[in-house]
Amino acid sequence: MVALKRSPAILLFFFSAVFVFSQTEIHGSIGLNSGFIHTEGLLQTDALFTGSSASLRTEHSNAAVKAVLEGSINLSASPYLPSSFDHKFSIDKAYFKTRIPFIHDSFMRLSIGKMPISWGYGLVYNAGDILFTKNPAASPADTTGGDLSSLRSYADWAFHMYIPLSDFAVTEAAFLPPLEQTYTEPDITRSALRLQLLPYARFLETAELGASVENNISEISFNALKLYAGIDGTLFADYNLCSSIEFSPGETKSFSFNEEAWAISAALFYSIGKTGLRTEVLYHPLSQSTDVFAMVNVTILDCITPQAVYNFSYKGKTNDDSYTAHTISAGLRWIPVKSVNISLMGSINIKEPDNFTSVMLSGSYSF
Repeated sequence: MVALKRSPAILLFFFSAVFVFSQTEIHGSIGLNSGFIHTEGLLQTDALFTGSSASLRTEHSNAAVKAVLEGSINLSASPYLPSSFDHKFSIDKAYFKTRIPFIHDSFMRLSIGKMPISWGYGLVYNAGDILFTKNPAASPADTTGGDLSSLRSYADWAFHMYIPLSDFAVTEAAFLPPLEQTYTEPDITRSALRLQLLPYARFLETAELGASVENNISEISFNALKLYAGIDGTLFADYNLCSSIEFSPGETKSFSFNEEAWAISAALFYSIGKTGLRTEVLYHPLSQSTDVFAMVNVTILDCITPQAVYNFSYKGKTNDDSYTAHTISAGLRWIPVKSVNISLMGSINIKEPDNFTSVMLSGSYSF
């Protein structure tokens, strides 16, 4: 959540854009959800919960400049939990983007502000995501809503540059100062570079190479060097594959290969008529950790979509006791009219049902 006292000038700058740009678009959404969750262990609880959210996005643009301001407010209530009521207001996106004529009739793009930057491939698991989080494994509750693209909508304050090198290659550079600590520890800056190749072949549509450096500005020290590579294309199904490694200070304070951070992710997506199949895997070879996501959905009458999700998670070497979880989720999505989405989802840990069970009913309206 943005501390508004730190950015009044930025917000005023964005609001003034309404009067500067000739083309203005306003979009938003309203959502409601209610459900029940049962868990055991450290977070033992049986709780009813309800929540609401509202977001508003204003976009102003002309031929050379684009400005976006998006904010949201979230309210939640769980009467049987210690923190029974919670609320949060956040500035989700607030950035300017401009394009500058470049070589071969192309345009270089410069951006500044709080913006999404998506590198690597994969929606649920993405080993190439070296800027945001450390290859998170989405929880069952995150992957049963149908809109998996929202899992990769991370945004942070950044300076970003996009440079087309040719019809077959582009490069990007990004610098992320520590204005918020949503995805990093305090005082950590991130500087990154990506090269994207565009072979335009069906079996290999794109390939990426990237690197990022994390610095601690308070201690004037290097925290980590991360490298990744990824490919995306179509064989018998759409596929992508990513791998990332990290070098960081060890117990002796010298830089060394971080065995636990080496990650490999892969995904397959195949569509048959109105049936979609998606499988994604995240594997840490040296820490003996594996996560698997599989989803099947079928569209009925263009407005009803039943779907089933299977999540598998195994944590081995990095824990004193190995941990294995098998979670199945199933539900129904209904779009009665355009822009209205209603869903009913249930999840259960099939190996140990007492450890996790949930049911959720949600609805949203977008405009």
